[in-house]
Amino acid sequence: MIEQKWAVKIELAEFILFVFIHSAYAWLFLPNNVAVDVTIFAMITSFCSFISLLCVKDLIRSQTLFIFCIMAATQLIGASMGSLAMGICIYMISGALISIIGSMKLNMRFFLITNVAIAVGLIMERDAITKFMPLRYYGMAIMFCEAFLITENYMVMLYQRKVEEVETKNELLNVAHKEKNQFFANMSHEIRTPMNAIIGMSELIMREEDATDKIREYCYNIQSSGENLLGIINDILDFSKIESGKMDIVCMPYSFASLIQDVANTTMFRKGYKDIDIIIDCSPDMPKSLIGDELRIRQIFINIVNNSIKYTDQGYVFIELACHEKDGTNYLRFKVEDTGIGIKKEDQIHLFDAFNRTDYLKNRYTEGTGLGLAICRQLVGLMHGTIKLYSEYGRGTTVIVDIPQKIADDTPFLRLNQKDGMKVGVYIDKEHHLKPGDSHYNEATKHIWGAMEIPFKEIADFSEVIDSVEKKKITHLFVGEGEYNDQKSYFDQIAKKIHLYVTHGVQTSLHLPEEIDEVILPFYSVNVITAMNGEPLYNQFIDEKAVKILFSAPSAKVLVVDDNDINLRVAEGILKLYQIDAELVHSGKEAIERLKKQDVDLVLMDHMMPEMDGVETTRVIRRSYNEYGKQVPVIAMTANAVNDAKNMFLSSGFQDFLPKPVTLKDLNAILRKWLPGAKLVFKNEYDRKQINVFIQDNEEASDIETATALDLLFEPMEINEAFALENMGGMRDLYKELLEYSLEIRLDEIQESFDKKDFDEYQIRVHALKGAMRSLGIEEMALAAQMQECACKEQRFQDAVEGHGHFLEEYDRAHKSIALHLETMDVS
Repeated sequence: MIEQKWAVKIELAEFILFVFIHSAYAWLFLPNNVAVDVTIFAMITSFCSFISLLCVKDLIRSQTLFIFCIMAATQLIGASMGSLAMGICIYMISGALISIIGSMKLNMRFFLITNVAIAVGLIMERDAITKFMPLRYYGMAIMFCEAFLITENYMVMLYQRKVEEVETKNELLNVAHKEKNQFFANMSHEIRTPMNAIIGMSELIMREEDATDKIREYCYNIQSSGENLLGIINDILDFSKIESGKMDIVCMPYSFASLIQDVANTTMFRKGYKDIDIIIDCSPDMPKSLIGDELRIRQIFINIVNNSIKYTDQGYVFIELACHEKDGTNYLRFKVEDTGIGIKKEDQIHLFDAFNRTDYLKNRYTEGTGLGLAICRQLVGLMHGTIKLYSEYGRGTTVIVDIPQKIADDTPFLRLNQKDGMKVGVYIDKEHHLKPGDSHYNEATKHIWGAMEIPFKEIADFSEVIDSVEKKKITHLFVGEGEYNDQKSYFDQIAKKIHLYVTHGVQTSLHLPEEIDEVILPFYSVNVITAMNGEPLYNQFIDEKAVKILFSAPSAKVLVVDDNDINLRVAEGILKLYQIDAELVHSGKEAIERLKKQDVDLVLMDHMMPEMDGVETTRVIRRSYNEYGKQVPVIAMTANAVNDAKNMFLSSGFQDFLPKPVTLKDLNAILRKWLPGAKLVFKNEYDRKQINVFIQDNEEASDIETATALDLLFEPMEINEAFALENMGGMRDLYKELLEYSLEIRLDEIQESFDKKDFDEYQIRVHALKGAMRSLGIEEMALAAQMQECACKEQRFQDAVEGHGHFLEEYDRAHKSIALHLETMDVS
């Protein structure tokens, strides 16, 4: 079926061709006065056809006017030339095009009008009709056209019935989609609510000053496990987002050490008591910081590793992480090889299908949703990477993922504090403790010492250990738990002469002498280097992931609304880190009563509450308190994280969105953005500088002006200077010039396009802004522009309208961030 706009263009072209062929014929073969009349009629009816088809928006009216133009042209031109016979052609062609448009009402109108016109023509223009064609032939032609049009009408009727069926099915699908989203929202809420307590309480315990390293380690593991448990619900939510095309990839700098340790930690807990080896090959010279979507990359890696462990009952799971360059692009490679059950060839093509579980009878007792690999493939594709799988049934599987990642900091992610004079030995008793993954293990071990440029000796039997110690060939010795237990007295003795490390699983509790250090499996670069540096392993990563609290707000008034007591206690505990004594209420009604008595600076509002939910409560607040009710910041603090949840809350009167489980990073940004600047007490000179940016031009500012300037305090966007300079060949002076120029750019043209509802032009302009911000390393602003661009590109114009306000706010924040960055930027 032709699109309506093309059908209209074809109709107009056919009409103009018809009338001007007659005009040309008249000038060639008929008297000049006839030719002049035909040309005038041709121009007038062509102009009327143009107006009716292109200027009248309503389809029925437009086509009705066009039908009159056809009949007028046929009668006027035909009568002038002395024959109406040629009008049959345009009659038939126009009828076909109108039928193609697919309106039964329009077809019936065309049918009636043309038949009336034919009847009038037979009565008034009989001589003209029969001049070149006998009446019986003309009648036959008309009957043929009638039959043709009736057939078309019947086909249109069948088509429209089919369309109605499809529309009915679409309505049912929309209802099912809404019910699915509601189910996801409920499930998200039910799972995230207890997870908020687990993760939040763990965070608070880890921040206790009197917490021991062991307690912090336990809490770190609880927190990590809680975050991983969220993967169950996230898999389903992410699959829903990918299906609807609303999955966003957010590229930001991230710590590689944190990524690999989370993968290793999850892997060991997932392994549990399975008698398999986890072998990780990750060179210490991997870049310290990469640029990409850390959350999605971690999700991909953990999904693949979990899948391997799930289907491997003996042997090993080998994990390799490395960076390599191809065609000038840096790729992060993730390889997982296992000795599990493998996959049949006929099942491999379905492996990445949603909800697919291969070899169901054999694996029916294995847990899992069947979504993991399907989501992995989709996420890898969204990040322009590749995922390959090689498997042999009964022998194992290998998965290789390559994802392009830019390097933010190319310094090695691991360093030894002191390595002068160090000589390392690793003792593996091949005769008694030989394992199928030893070749991978040896290769991974060599990569550690090779990157560190430390002499390394692999020791295969106990006599060689004695010789190496006596002749001082080694200063540091690593032995396995089995090797240590075989010769315990000897190793306890030599631990006083050299540095001795015993490796063992997380489930094993060894009572080692004070002189011997332990290395928790897996035996890989992070655990080894951390142990050799004498650092507590988990403290390092807790510190890396911790959000530094650089300000307090002891005078701020924050109201927390939640029907769950534990969630209230978690929020209260986290807010106390900022010296904020929050007021806690259990329902929307209590919140409304509380706001009647005293104003607050910020409201953290739960969504799903009995009697009156968060959305309804916020609407009452907006209606009931004049200017204060309209302006008080109300933040949706909710476990509802399904598609478009944030947009739904923003359109319902909330100023911002804080998902559960609440993280310090998210809360930190919310407090910085929405608490009055005058109530923030800073601990850091860098933070104080942000205030000076606004008040430095007026040293004699009044208290009110200063307070206003403080209220303008914002959470600065991250400016990835290293990334921008890499693209500009390291020319800092050019980069600074471009940043200064960007401060002169205004949104007048974008706003003008938006005001005119010219979304094609709006899309072009936000696309240009996205590219400019991305090249300057301001990814957060680029993403805000990209969201508006995608909304226009996908013709989600209502989303573009709703998101425009936030887009303008982000642009203003980007300007302030650039100004702040230029204050401290050194070009030399």
